[in-house]
Amino acid sequence: MPNHTRALQNNNWDPITKFWSAEIGQVLEMIIQKYRLFGGKNAGGLDIHPFSCARGAFLGYRVWEWDGYRPVLRDTTMLYRYADVGEAGKDASWRGWRLRVNQPGVYVIHCHILQHMVMGWVFGTSASEIQNIPYNDISGYLDFGGNAYGSTALYPEVVEYFKDVGPEI
Repeated sequence: MPNHTRALQNNNWDPITKFWSAEIGQVLEMIIQKYRLFGGKNAGGLDIHPFSCARGAFLGYRVWEWDGYRPVLRDTTMLYRYADVGEAGKDASWRGWRLRVNQPGVYVIHCHILQHMVMGWVFGTSASEIQNIPYNDISGYLDFGGNAYGSTALYPEVVEYFKDVGPEI
């Protein structure tokens, strides 16, 4: 489990569990940056990436600038590209998110391109908060076909905490 005290000593990064740690009510600003790593025969086209945050709704900054506009809260935004082709070692685009942590647990940040889904980033609230989630509310999250996924016979369940704390950011 992530340890928030340990994470605070490492810029909110828990080096043991490899989680980013946040507290309930904390507002996080994240920049997702596309960066061209490869050159030579691997250089070339840049993709558009649909990034998502499971469990959290966020404000998505515009692609290149923030003008104060307050759009509808979302759970997925597109990470566009500046150009069709990029150079190795160069920025290719960015997207900003502002998210209020309003539920205990893991917030999985990932790309919805199938090949990238196994490379998601994860951050969560403190171990003491995660451990207090009743088992009935989390039992299906680790079972294939469990209540977090749903099936034709079983609809997914939504579990919310801190209903008095809105997602306003």
